[in-house]
Amino acid sequence: MTYGKLKRPPFVKIIKQRKTIGERTIWCSPEYTDKMYSSMFNDKQYIYSFLTPEASKICYQFLKKYREVNGGYPDLHGKKNLKNVSCDESIYIDDENLQTLKKKCILNGIGLIGISEFSYVYLDTFFGQKNVFNLSISAVDLLADVSFDNQEQIENLNYLLDF
Repeated sequence: MTYGKLKRPPFVKIIKQRKTIGERTIWCSPEYTDKMYSSMFNDKQYIYSFLTPEASKICYQFLKKYREVNGGYPDLHGKKNLKNVSCDESIYIDDENLQTLKKKCILNGIGLIGISEFSYVYLDTFFGQKNVFNLSISAVDLLADVSFDNQEQIENLNYLLDF
């Protein structure tokens, strides 16, 4: 399937933060408690996925540079450093099955953004401001045309109760 000229790959790239302490969730593999990179937008949580390996690598470089300069990871919607995020843990790029990720997101009320292009420019100073990042992001809402029936939602809630 495509959005315009943009092809949806079967797997997307996700930036995750390695967590060794915490509770396991449906979002991570059994041996880890990793967290996916996300933020709030219009009062809804969105996970950032990447439709191309290049976009994920550039975003990864941006996150590392931002942390180096500011001591924490950013919210990509212009807020200051994310609260309650430990910077002691490392971040990495991982693959996720797009259909599985979409299902997890829609059944749990979380948005999913597919980033096709990501670039940034870093300036030490700009008009008297220090450590300025200028971002350019092209993205699409991957859940715009997705829904699941009531039976699937009930099965998901039963799964969560057993978790």
